[in-house]
Amino acid sequence: MTTIFAAIAILKYISACIHEFGHFLVAKLAGFDVEEVIIGENVNRQVINFNFFGTPFCSDIGAGGITSVKLRDNNFIKLRLLAFVLGGVILQFLVSCMVWVAFGMGNEQMYFLPLLFGVINLWSIIRCMLPKEYYFNGTLHLSDGLRMIQVIKMRINESE
Repeated sequence: MTTIFAAIAILKYISACIHEFGHFLVAKLAGFDVEEVIIGENVNRQVINFNFFGTPFCSDIGAGGITSVKLRDNNFIKLRLLAFVLGGVILQFLVSCMVWVAFGMGNEQMYFLPLLFGVINLWSIIRCMLPKEYYFNGTLHLSDGLRMIQVIKMRINESE
């Protein structure tokens, strides 16, 4: 039983890493300045701290995270901002599908972990897309779902 809980905790952490890396990747591709990527629940207990393409990544043990970007005046259009907001869940979905195809399909001995990974990612995607506010390290943040609603409703000069 302890092994199952350990597997779930590790897979949730991997899921959070994939999600935040999806935001990071789309932000870099869209031309945003990524200030930092935090994975875990408490920045004060950093276990891993490194720079990747000029962006500080810090992590502790725990699921969750945030990718902070700096939006300069008129350096974005609505579609690029929406892509950034959805980048985490899109990469999570794609990686879950790839893991299932590579390790779970047709493999009777090894189907449980890819299935568990897919379920954890699906739960995480649903949780991220719920429109809500939450506190992360003492600061109020918006979920991906609430941020997506804001982006869809906002008026941006789309002259790019």
